[in-house]
Amino acid sequence: MHRRREALLALLAAAAAPGSAAAQSGAEADAAPRILEFRDRIKAAVTARDRATLERLYHDGFMHLRDSGRVDHKADRIALLLSGEVTIETAREEQVVVQAFGPTTAAATGVSAIKDAAGKPIRFRWLTVYVKDALGDWRVAVSQASRAGRR
Repeated sequence: MHRRREALLALLAAAAAPGSAAAQSGAEADAAPRILEFRDRIKAAVTARDRATLERLYHDGFMHLRDSGRVDHKADRIALLLSGEVTIETAREEQVVVQAFGPTTAAATGVSAIKDAAGKPIRFRWLTVYVKDALGDWRVAVSQASRAGRR
């Protein structure tokens, strides 16, 4: 489990290194507002309990790595989103940064707080990777959330 997380983080770090393909062209610079709009579409679909839209927005190979080490796949994540439980996707976001890695890949990072059963907010640092499909539409490919500030 940790190997997958480490591999994903290593891949993103390499892509963000100086001189990498992360240099922003016009199309790549346009990714940030598009991804923020895309994130709003996910929230709207969750609020409307719109399974069909969520099915379109998540890549078939989607994987979410939870803080617990559990891995959710597309069907698991959509079921969770439709359950009404507060998730990283629906929680208020802070410190959101979007970066393009070429014209078909982007990543967003941020911090969100989710209340535990006792009502205490727990802050999570999250990462979401987006890819464009063959038709040029963005899809959520991979996401990961870890408790922030825990050592």
